[in-house]
Order: sequence, then C-alpha cells, then structure tokens
Amino acid sequence: MKIKTLLGMAMVFFTLVTVSGNSYADTKTRSVFNGKVRMELPAEYQKMPDSKLKEAYSSSGRPKEAWYMTDRNTGAMITFSVFEMKGKKMAESNLRAVAEGMAEEFGSSPPTMREGKVNGRKVIWLELQKMSIKSSGKRASMMQLSEYRGSLLVTTLIVDNDKGDRHYSAGKRALKTLSY
Repeated sequence: MKIKTLLGMAMVFFTLVTVSGNSYADTKTRSVFNGKVRMELPAEYQKMPDSKLKEAYSSSGRPKEAWYMTDRNTGAMITFSVFEMKGKKMAESNLRAVAEGMAEEFGSSPPTMREGKVNGRKVIWLELQKMSIKSSGKRASMMQLSEYRGSLLVTTLIVDNDKGDRHYSAGKRALKTLSY
C-alpha cells in the first residue's frame, strides 16, 4: 500500500513539474532589424518601444532593439547590438579574440566562455555569474557574439530575480534560434 501511495505521489509531482515547466512552450518567431534577423522568443516577450530604450540606455551604449517581458517579480530582456570594427570587417575567425578581450573587461568576475554553432554560424557565449542587484534579487546574463554582415552582433540575455531559472532557461533557448 505504501509503495502505491509513493508511486501515486511521484506521478502527481512529475505531472506538476512537467506542466509548470512548459509555461514557455508557446513561442513566436520575431523579426528584428527590419526583418533581417529572426528569433524564436517566448510568446510573452514584446518589443521595447524606442522611447523606453532611450530612457534605459545612453546613446553610446543603446542596443538597436530589445524584447522584454515582466511578470510580478521577474524581468527578462533580450537586446540586439551591432558594433562595426574600425576600418575592418568582422569575421567569424575573429570572434574568439573579441570575446577574450570582452571577458578581460570584467576583471575579477570573468564570464565563462563557450563556443558553438547556431543555425550554422559560429557563436561564442559569455555567461556571467549571478550577481546581486539593488532590488534584493539576482541578475543573470549571457551574451551571444556572432558575425553579422561584417559587424559584431551581440545578443544579450538579462534576467532579474528568476526563481528556479525558468526565464533564464527560456532565454538561453531563444538565443539558440537566432537566424539571418
């Protein structure tokens, strides 16, 4: 009798975990940069208006575009920034050197670096450790570096106060759908 009860409880727990873990099952393909780039984002994400981008970022550090979502306690955002290399075209073969230079800028808290492919293109991910933020929570972020039309494309995932890494995991899956 106890075994049946334990098995029944395990099945209920498994069902609850499976159902609650799929809250990001609904995604939408979004076009960014006037339709030149596509990404599969969680359905809850919406494009940040230009006026809000201007409020949030100085002109020199402002991403070209951002998509975000907020719920009661968590905020998640994916930004797209393009950087032109002075007098040179960016090539996939230069990504590692650029990523290493960026990693050095973080000083005593360097990000972990991994290389991979997304839709046939070489990418490098720089994942920052979770750090405390003012609103008494944690911030996690990951940058995905890739070559885009001779420039450096930095697609950045930022998630605040993510209990259980649900939003962060969904954002990481979205980064792996980038295509152009």
